[in-house]
Amino acid sequence: MRPTFGKLKIAKVSERVFHVPKRIPNYGDYTKKYEPASGHILGPVLILSLIEKNPKSGDVLNLMKYFKHYLIAMQLNDDMHDLEEDIKRGHISTSVELLLRDLPKKRKTINLQNEIGEIKKVFWSTTMPKLCKRLLSHTKKSRAALARIKSVENPSPLERIINICEYPAEKALKEYKNIVDFTKAYNPKN
Repeated sequence: MRPTFGKLKIAKVSERVFHVPKRIPNYGDYTKKYEPASGHILGPVLILSLIEKNPKSGDVLNLMKYFKHYLIAMQLNDDMHDLEEDIKRGHISTSVELLLRDLPKKRKTINLQNEIGEIKKVFWSTTMPKLCKRLLSHTKKSRAALARIKSVENPSPLERIINICEYPAEKALKEYKNIVDFTKAYNPKN
């Protein structure tokens, strides 16, 4: 694997060939993917800390959880949409990381010209449903943390940004289920 740029994991790509690193990064619970965007929460956390006069109050901690899980879900959503672009530039995003693990056989390289159709098929049939479920798990945690913040009188604006992230994942899973059901109806052996 080539050196990383900050926390960005990079794989070598040359002449439309993606070189699979010997060690694929494991993003675990995706907290590492949240950290670069975590600076966005400093303003709201500071304001609530001043209002509450206690930076460790339940509302402040729940606000931090709300943003953490929302930002993880947003990162997963973004990575799903950028899969092809990321793999072509060698960026091992959350989607690329999981896709590489989902490939049916271990590979050293992926020909991005000849094998992109196969890669997309694995992504849509195996990787995407997993990522959507993980994304929805984080929107659920974000929503639960928001519900526990007593000082937020009108959570609708904060709820709305969760919905913006959640809706495409729910839609994708519904379409995936429809395709699976359709395929089973016409090919009951699968």
